[in-house]
Amino acid sequence: MTDAQFVYYLRSLKSTYQFFVTPNEYMKDYVDPVAKSYASENYRCNLEFQLTPQNTVAAVPTRTSDGTVIMDNGFPLGSNGTVSNSSILKNRLEDILNCQTLVTESNEAFEAARAGGQEYFITKGYAPVRITQDNKISGAGNERPLTVSKIYNKENGNTYLIDGILQNTTTSIYDVLSSKDDFREFYDMCALLGIFVNNPTSSTVAPGRKVKFLNQYHYTVYVPTNEAIREAQAKGWIPTVGQIENEGDQSVRDSLENVMERFVRYHFQDNSVFIKGEKVENKAYLTSTINEASNKFYPVYVTNKDGNITLVDEADYGTGRVSARVVKTEGMYNLMTRDMTLNSGDKEKATTIEAYTYAVIHQIDDVLWFEQPKGENAKDQK
Repeated sequence: MTDAQFVYYLRSLKSTYQFFVTPNEYMKDYVDPVAKSYASENYRCNLEFQLTPQNTVAAVPTRTSDGTVIMDNGFPLGSNGTVSNSSILKNRLEDILNCQTLVTESNEAFEAARAGGQEYFITKGYAPVRITQDNKISGAGNERPLTVSKIYNKENGNTYLIDGILQNTTTSIYDVLSSKDDFREFYDMCALLGIFVNNPTSSTVAPGRKVKFLNQYHYTVYVPTNEAIREAQAKGWIPTVGQIENEGDQSVRDSLENVMERFVRYHFQDNSVFIKGEKVENKAYLTSTINEASNKFYPVYVTNKDGNITLVDEADYGTGRVSARVVKTEGMYNLMTRDMTLNSGDKEKATTIEAYTYAVIHQIDDVLWFEQPKGENAKDQK
């Protein structure tokens, strides 16, 4: 914590913290997100953190499969096979601490939210963590929930001892959308529009593909069912992928792509909203589609309560209609992702996390509209 300078941050009396502390004996099995991007499986590793005789931090890289110590990892290793490079260690410790620190309004407000059924919380570093009623806690990448063994109540928050590291996910938005047939229509549109990019520079690269217009923050992605998208296409509200691919007139194609992209981007919302997350009623969150008249982003209106998320889009706002609902089929909601950027133009030479984006993905039962669709099949006739 001292190496990452969190000690000064947590001493502040201006905020209240819920701080999750991993004792030394449990500082292991951290799935290293940078090493996981290497092509060679021999370089992919977990890290086991330890104190050196000089009372500094080092990390032993171990194989993810059997825990064997890796003496020839992609990171610079000392003669004893440990990672001691200060920039690498500080980068990973900050990643862990950002995931293990909640900034809350007060201890009372935090406990009230939990008593009201909230299980998902957003940490200081925008990572989602889940805390269940039986004091089990997990990050998006943990294989098992961690146990809280002791709680220290302090003036500016609570400290919890846990039996492991809260692990971030290494799954990207692209990984999720491209892997599920139930997301196929939405994914095909994103792919056609070039929303997923890598675009390495001389100094940065993504481990795989990332969404090009999201920043270092947390987001929600609403994916309409394949059937809902096809119905909207049949009504002429949005073009199909085939229409655009087969259009010979470039100006017409550009116009069709613009319609599709504005539709797609309206389904990307600022702030992560979870089933069993923070309760809100008709709360406006900004999307990634801009209102060209006002130069402001269109909102979508979210109600999250009683274990359900309902949405009202801008086209339906004020009509009393619900535009869409999150589909609560197992594996179709609360899907947690992280897009990352690494610190080298060649991911095989990357050593640190440069930037990241968190997002949660939900399937919804209908499409969302930032304005009333034009034509005889207007939305009020749906």
